[in-house]
Amino acid sequence: VAGETVGRYLVALLQAVSIVAVSTIVFGVSWGDPVAAAAIVALFCLVAAGAAMLIGAVASDGDQASSIGVFAGLALGALGGCMIPFQVMPAAMQSIARLIPHSWAVLGLQSLIRDGGGISSIAPNLAVLAAWAVALLVLATWRFRRSIAG
Repeated sequence: VAGETVGRYLVALLQAVSIVAVSTIVFGVSWGDPVAAAAIVALFCLVAAGAAMLIGAVASDGDQASSIGVFAGLALGALGGCMIPFQVMPAAMQSIARLIPHSWAVLGLQSLIRDGGGISSIAPNLAVLAAWAVALLVLATWRFRRSIAG
């Protein structure tokens, strides 16, 4: 179970580091405080690994897991403010977005980029992402072990 989790985490981290590096080099994006940005990226990758593990544990096969993963990623990304700026969402949608880990990552990164914030300014975001990561990883581990044991 730990090996599966580490593998999924490393894939997510590789993708995230690639996005940060290319956007910095090609487009000149400044991500703000590098330690704080790295903390958000690392925790969000842990959330992604937990979600991937959970989907993999409940899916009947690889095709179903891939389909669910793509749909869930796009839907949660859209609802969490990755496709529509959080600030232009109606109040009800902002409340819903607060239930999704994507919004905590996006708002944390916005604080670093726009406001020049640091670790202390995104501490609540990091705490929520850590809680999501722990919850998903515990649930995924329980379900994964259960599916292995039969």
